[in-house]
Amino acid sequence: MNFNNANAINFSYLLIEMYKKIGLQEDELAVVLVIDHLLSQGNSLITSSTIALNMNYDEKQVDSILAKLYEKKYIDINVSQSGITVSLSSLKDILYHKFQESIFTEKQLKEDEDAEKIRSDAFNTLEKLFNRSLTPVEINRIDDWLSDSDNYEFIPEVLKEAVSKRYTNINQLDRALIKRIRQSLIKQDDK
Repeated sequence: MNFNNANAINFSYLLIEMYKKIGLQEDELAVVLVIDHLLSQGNSLITSSTIALNMNYDEKQVDSILAKLYEKKYIDINVSQSGITVSLSSLKDILYHKFQESIFTEKQLKEDEDAEKIRSDAFNTLEKLFNRSLTPVEINRIDDWLSDSDNYEFIPEVLKEAVSKRYTNINQLDRALIKRIRQSLIKQDDK
């Protein structure tokens, strides 16, 4: 994910939603939120004492938590002549990557749900239309149709056509589906 585009997503929200998935403990979460707050206020020098002033943890507890966060590679600590700077860029990269993965997964789940509904509707409609159970070949043909999500919009139309024209076999439906797909492609080429 482009880091500039990722900044449009609220880091605090994403952190709270996903901290368990990335293995953060609640004390680490609290420290990260305080660091993010201090950074957003323009504080470039963040120390354990600065963090402790904003929390109910003492400096020693904050040091311990910072060490754990550093070990997990969730924060970057840079020591220079001007002092210590803490960066959350590593953690942000991890969170935005996890978020991106979750979006893809949700999209896949939605497609799988759509496919299962269309599959179920196709089976029920065709079993009623043919007045018998579907054969393994017919089931395989329907699964072939569903292997391409671009077909999803055409299958319900073809099923309606099959009922209205009283198709008697799967080959008629197959031809009707191919015809609809071709018509769609021709319309797209005309645009």
